[in-house]
Amino acid sequence: LGAILYHALTRRLPFEGDSPIAISGAIVQGAVTSPRKLDASIPRELEAVALACLTKDPARRPSAAEVAAALRGGGGPR
Repeated sequence: LGAILYHALTRRLPFEGDSPIAISGAIVQGAVTSPRKLDASIPRELEAVALACLTKDPARRPSAAEVAAALRGGGGPR
């Protein structure tokens, strides 16, 4: 979900590389460029949701219900 939201906001993939192995390495070790660095018109709240969904630690990622609530304006991701 995070990769899809990131792509929808930036028209770029959150992790890029020249080969599947390079992409896998970027997913595991790389940092995601802030969507607002690519497009300053992206609302901070929406950026926060996208980045929370891309957090490396699965235990720290928001649940689908939390993402839905954040997108409805009912609170940000944890």
